[in-house]
Amino acid sequence: MTVRNTNVAINIKGYSDLPSVDCFRTVQTAVVVVDAHHQVLFVNSAAMKLLGPDDNFSYSGMKCHQLICRDEMSCKNCVLDSPTDGPKPHAIRNNSGEERYIKEEHLCFPEFNILILFDVTREIAALKKLDMARKELKAKTVLLERRRDVAASEKRRIQAMFDQLPEAFVHVTDEYGVLNKNKAVTKILPLDSAQTCHELLGKEAPCPECPAREGFHLAGERKVTHRLEGRCLTEHIIQGSDTNGGMLLFSDTTRQIELIEQIRKQQDTITRKNEILSNLVAFQTRMQKAVVSIDMINYFLDIFLPVCHAQEAIVIIDDIRPGSVWFVARRGVEASRATRVVRGYLSRDVQQMDRRIIPGGHLPWKETCQVELIGGNGWKVGMVLFPQSDADDERESVQLFSEPFGAFIHNRLLLRQLEEKANTDPLTGLYNRRYFDDALAAEKHKNEEFDIPYSVIAVDVNRLKQANDQYGHDTGDRLLLYVGERLKKITRATDIVARTGGDEFIILLADTNEQGAVCLIERLNRIVFHNAFLEVGENETFPVSVSMGAAGIDRVSHDELLKTADKRMYEAKGIYYQTQDKYR
Repeated sequence: MTVRNTNVAINIKGYSDLPSVDCFRTVQTAVVVVDAHHQVLFVNSAAMKLLGPDDNFSYSGMKCHQLICRDEMSCKNCVLDSPTDGPKPHAIRNNSGEERYIKEEHLCFPEFNILILFDVTREIAALKKLDMARKELKAKTVLLERRRDVAASEKRRIQAMFDQLPEAFVHVTDEYGVLNKNKAVTKILPLDSAQTCHELLGKEAPCPECPAREGFHLAGERKVTHRLEGRCLTEHIIQGSDTNGGMLLFSDTTRQIELIEQIRKQQDTITRKNEILSNLVAFQTRMQKAVVSIDMINYFLDIFLPVCHAQEAIVIIDDIRPGSVWFVARRGVEASRATRVVRGYLSRDVQQMDRRIIPGGHLPWKETCQVELIGGNGWKVGMVLFPQSDADDERESVQLFSEPFGAFIHNRLLLRQLEEKANTDPLTGLYNRRYFDDALAAEKHKNEEFDIPYSVIAVDVNRLKQANDQYGHDTGDRLLLYVGERLKKITRATDIVARTGGDEFIILLADTNEQGAVCLIERLNRIVFHNAFLEVGENETFPVSVSMGAAGIDRVSHDELLKTADKRMYEAKGIYYQTQDKYR
């Protein structure tokens, strides 16, 4: 068969099944015929148009790789050499410089190959675009995964930092529900498994003082202190990054608050000590010029009560005579309660104690502090009573005021004792009638004010005139001294023994009823004056005896007391002379 085109004539012999050239010219598919040595034998118009040579192009002597690929070297993996590898696309550029992709298929004959060319530019472009999209998607996926890994790593790092915070950190909703919390919550808050922030604090309902009741956006940067089981937790409220909820930061500020309280307490102590010192200086200055009076005692209470952390107090000031009081002042205490205290203070049992501690039944407060006022020589000159407090510095501060006040009272009592020297009998040293009358009036006041009884014993020395006449007045004086000493010795410090006349003595018994006075007379007769004698010369004695009569306020009135005692004394004297001869 002879194959011809406008440029080349091909003589093909022996191949009756080869398609005719005219057939290749009319097909719309690009066809290139090559021999076994890749020499181009025929190119139809569709192939010329696809490959892009102009109309004057001559492919005579060209090989397929020169025509199709524009390459002097044979194609790697050529379909003619390796027909089993399948069609391979070729990238070419036409005359206009446009890149195109050609896929070739072939029909293989013993000496000839027919290459069928297909324009797969669009398919390749689509594949490239798809491949690019895949690569972009893969790159984006890798980037996203990397971002996820970075975010997860950052989240873990933040969570680790979050958990390492020493403070309890809680993220809550506007309804106080717990969204997140760190590990410190289990250490600081009592109920770390609770579902709401107030339940974390052991409360069943939101805190009444919660700043976030109207919303966390209004409570930002606010602080609240909670006291739980002896600890102080400071809650710092932080508004969340969004409009829902907020952040709660709980810090255990127990130590800080304790330090602040200690500092404040120290500052208060310094201020208090400065105030005490100032008051003490003013008190010392005032005591140098003042006399003992109710005003002075009230001034003492004005500066003393704050020191004792008290609002109530009772002050009792002793008189120079034991068993009697000079002044009684009270602050914030009812008169009846103060009377009960003074009655207990003046009771016989308390007066006989070395430390005059008033029994609890007389005290106005369950826990009462009793401070004795002590003079410079150790004498007890009074007492201050006030409710006991738990203040640690109370005792030291109380002494700062009670000691100088006791010394002040003592000095004024010494002055009173000097004044009272004029009220003593020059012979016996006993009190005289004027002093006795004053003491008797004081006992009357004690009885009316505190219901404390008193009684008197009238004493008359028997045969004093006989001793004077027979042995001289010196012997009479010795007889009076003997009787006075014995009377003074047997009576108590709270009692008064006075010489009221030549041979007359009177004993005033404090806190004693008439029966007590009668018992004392019996003791005097039985022990003191029984077979008592005074030596008046060599181998000569003079009998010492007295006649006595008693009367008590519990039996007779105050106005009749001395008269009754005198009457009973004379009755006793009459009995005495029933067995003794009267002198003259």
